[in-house]
Amino acid sequence: MSSQLIDGIDIFDSERIKELIRNNEFVKSKTILLQVLNIIESYALETGEGVTSGYYEKLFTVYNKLKDKKSAKNILLRYLIQPKARGKSARKIYERYLKLNPTLDESAVQKDIYDKYLANLDKTNLIGTRIECEHCHKLGIYLLPKNYIHGSMFIAICPFCFEETLVGLK
Repeated sequence: MSSQLIDGIDIFDSERIKELIRNNEFVKSKTILLQVLNIIESYALETGEGVTSGYYEKLFTVYNKLKDKKSAKNILLRYLIQPKARGKSARKIYERYLKLNPTLDESAVQKDIYDKYLANLDKTNLIGTRIECEHCHKLGIYLLPKNYIHGSMFIAICPFCFEETLVGLK
């Protein structure tokens, strides 16, 4: 992904974005972060490489500083419906999202997220494979990375429980 500038700021300069947030430049940081998310989400759907959570978490912080609870909750959902990079962040963000929706039944939340995840996957030409998660035992669709070699395995994030699970075609 190539660098892009907004107001002379490289949109992928994470330290500069943190500095904007520390300096209460929320509108500028929000503008940059939304553009970054559009780029990384397109890239994820193009390559099958999952998004990382850092930019979503920064935007969540910005929305909280702006006292915009609805947008804060929606940015967590936006992350949850993406193909995700491996790691523990997805589960933590999912738990945070659940705390922001305490009156909802967890299985209903999982179904809503999964339905939106599937709608998001409709935007890609990549192949998906249906695999049962080794943690929650739910059958879900996982994107195969663009460079996937038949028979190999990789770690993906379950779109239901948000734990890492082993994926591959035999």
